[in-house]
Amino acid sequence: MSVLSNSGFRMKIVRVINSLHNGGVQLRLERVARDLVERGHDVTIVCTVEEGPNAERTREAGVHVECLPMRKWKSPGYWGTLARFLRRTKPHVVHSHLFRQNAPATIAARLAGIHKVHAQTHLVNTYRNREWIYADRILSRLRTTMLAVSEGVAEDIRRALEPFPPPRLRVLYNGVDLAPFEKPDREECRAGIRHEFSLPSDAFLIVNLARLHPEKNQEQLIDVFSRVAADHPKARLLFAGEGEERSTLETRAAKQGVGGAVIFAGQRNDVPQLLKACDVFVLPSIQEGFSNAILEAMAAGLPVVASDTGGAREVVSEGKNGFVVPVRNAPRLEEKLRQLTHDAQLAHTLGNESLRVVQAFSHETMIENTLRLYLE
Repeated sequence: MSVLSNSGFRMKIVRVINSLHNGGVQLRLERVARDLVERGHDVTIVCTVEEGPNAERTREAGVHVECLPMRKWKSPGYWGTLARFLRRTKPHVVHSHLFRQNAPATIAARLAGIHKVHAQTHLVNTYRNREWIYADRILSRLRTTMLAVSEGVAEDIRRALEPFPPPRLRVLYNGVDLAPFEKPDREECRAGIRHEFSLPSDAFLIVNLARLHPEKNQEQLIDVFSRVAADHPKARLLFAGEGEERSTLETRAAKQGVGGAVIFAGQRNDVPQLLKACDVFVLPSIQEGFSNAILEAMAAGLPVVASDTGGAREVVSEGKNGFVVPVRNAPRLEEKLRQLTHDAQLAHTLGNESLRVVQAFSHETMIENTLRLYLE
């Protein structure tokens, strides 16, 4: 444990987010909050929409959870409500996530006299209208830092807010807990998953770990897979995750004639074991920030095929640990999946490089960087 983690200074930290649901941003925040508490800090999560299903679990880990529902981010009444809460709790740091939380959290923190204010953006194409752009051109100057989860997201922020980009914009990468990926035996995982889904022992598993949502571009992935499977009958496509698109995707798979080769595994609590059972990870999203699913796949030793959005290029090196393909480019996606399904040795080599690269993106490193940011 570093000096930063064991400095003896007990910080009071407030993190502001929409809810504690099962989204990637929310689950990462929950884990970070628990780890900061374990390191001796006082952490409160303020939810601006609803608490969500993971609130009680978060409280049990020693994190305070408060729900201060807001109807509109630009409501002065809400700014006052949040400011009064902050005056009462007197945190050293306010750290918010996503635009609808970043804007009121910045204003409320300044009204409450708090000077350490960090606002984090997690996706490209965050600024959906001119109102948001004009707001952050001003509010970015009231923040200690604006944070992006990747250089790709940071560049997107700069472009969106020109000619007045944020004066203090930094990258704070996500991290993945590597320990759960070290223990499971790969062959046992492969045998277990193939047995669970009644697959042949030599099935070639392509996995997509993500919400079933239009921005993940999974309909196109099914279309591409149908052509790959026509030449590689042992190939299977496994979706790990739930979402609004499930029935649409099931229908699409049946229509393309691959209903029996596409597996919907649902929400999983055994992600390390599941990923270790697979052969290739694919994420053809339309937009991302810095995908934790990519990091998890790399921690499981998988080659990655990902679309060129957000921070994919910052962690996937072309031809070394995977491939980055243009967004919505079905021919290139098909080409790379074919290449890996027909060359098991290449997939293995790229997967080994994934294991090496992911060491720089550990959860511990992310926590240390977060504490360093707070203590500057």
